[in-house]
Amino acid sequence: MYRLSILFFLLLLASCAKVVSPSGGEKDETPPEVLSSIPELYATEVKSGEIEIEFDEYFKLENPGQSVIVSPTLNEKPKFKIKKKSLLIDLGDSLKPNTTYAINFGDALKDYNEGNVLSDFRYVFSTGSFVDSLQVKGSVIDAFESIPEKDVWVMLYNSGVDSLPMTNPPTYIAKTKEDGSFLFTNLPNDSLMLYAVADQNGNYYYDLPNEKFGFYNKTVFPKPAIDSSKGIELRIFEKAQNPSKAVVSSSKLNSTHSARVQYSQQIASLKVKNQQVGEAGKTFFDYSFIPNTDSLQLFFSPALLQGDSLTIIAAHEKSDTITFYGLSKEANHKSSYALKTKGWAPNDTVILTANYPFELTANPPIYIIGVDSNATDTIFPLVRKQWQTSAEILWEQVEDTTYQVVVMPNALIDQRDSLNTDTLIFSYSKNKTAFYGNLLVNVEGAKPNYYATLQKSGSENLKHFPIVEGVIETGPLPPGKYILKIGTDESKPNQKWDTGDYQQKLQPEQIFRYKEEIQIRSNWDLELDWELPELTK
Repeated sequence: MYRLSILFFLLLLASCAKVVSPSGGEKDETPPEVLSSIPELYATEVKSGEIEIEFDEYFKLENPGQSVIVSPTLNEKPKFKIKKKSLLIDLGDSLKPNTTYAINFGDALKDYNEGNVLSDFRYVFSTGSFVDSLQVKGSVIDAFESIPEKDVWVMLYNSGVDSLPMTNPPTYIAKTKEDGSFLFTNLPNDSLMLYAVADQNGNYYYDLPNEKFGFYNKTVFPKPAIDSSKGIELRIFEKAQNPSKAVVSSSKLNSTHSARVQYSQQIASLKVKNQQVGEAGKTFFDYSFIPNTDSLQLFFSPALLQGDSLTIIAAHEKSDTITFYGLSKEANHKSSYALKTKGWAPNDTVILTANYPFELTANPPIYIIGVDSNATDTIFPLVRKQWQTSAEILWEQVEDTTYQVVVMPNALIDQRDSLNTDTLIFSYSKNKTAFYGNLLVNVEGAKPNYYATLQKSGSENLKHFPIVEGVIETGPLPPGKYILKIGTDESKPNQKWDTGDYQQKLQPEQIFRYKEEIQIRSNWDLELDWELPELTK
């Protein structure tokens, strides 16, 4: 009986016990700290390129090839090795005498477990008898968008020839932060040249035609660290394209009756002809090209093709011979049509579009039916030209009305002699005037040659507005967020932005961007005041 009582008591204790995970304590939010270094931080008379930095905890060094910057630059890449809680650095044997070196780690140093970042840690030492302490600071912005550019290499050279950024590695180098800012520290009292490049091939040179590049027109003299100015603003840009260097980057069939030719850059004008019969061969195909764009659309006439291939000559600054294979003499495809609007409003244009050139037959007509009012208009013909891929449909529109655009069978014929055999019905709604908002901006500091552009957020379409006596009036705008910019037209009076050219020492035209996106609301008039800064010199 006694043994049974003991057993019962033990079982009772076991049933009352709870399994509890041990507490892990508070989350570590502290980045690694430097305990010591050999040589010491800011040491002088350093002769060896071997460095050891000890931290108070285990850490990791992420992507040192891109994140860790040694300035002045070295002849060979530094080597990094982690040994327990120490970082071993080998800078090689190319250290220059009487020179201050700074190793900027950016955000590369993190603790091992939580990833807490030791931001902007710099290890500085000198091979001479003192440590240089001057600095150069500033910011980099995209010249056209007028917004900060991050991860751009900013380069300082000792004064020299203009070709330096294209032929020589920089003397000092830094990288812009999220806000576009850059900072060179521990510089000597030298005269320097300042450049910036959005380097695409990782060689610190300005050597690709589509790399954004910026330069400062004047010699730069480093200043004391107590300097409170905002520094130098560099505006980076892509050099204007040379039409003679445009090449065909791709050419392919979209179908057995159409093709697309893509060029490496924009072309101002283009002429296309049949290789075999020249200008007389244009009946074999039609083409669509919009000036100052980078693509050509071709449409082939099946009934006139002499085989399953056709060779064309596309001429701009130079001529390209292009052959298309896999064409078909069978007109076995029907065109597809859609209804679109062009413009912001409220006087937008309704456009009938197609994937193949078309025109109107003699009959039957196109009907416009007001769904709300049951009114019916007959529209014929459209505003059109022969063989187009789009045509405007014009009628007297009433606000707050929904319309049906009805295209009767056999009203449209494409270049393959294919008719629309079915009735096409499209819906279109004309908004109330109250749907739109208005924007008025009072601009202080605008010069007579200045102009304004408005861009709806998420769209590439720009709409230009004049600045009349310091005022921008947009008229009705659909609700949404907009980006407002003012162009200065400094170099050419053409009311559009012109890029820069380093070889000609031509800076890009300056663009001012309103401090935030502008919210337009329905049935609302918004008035803003904008004081423009002085032009950057």
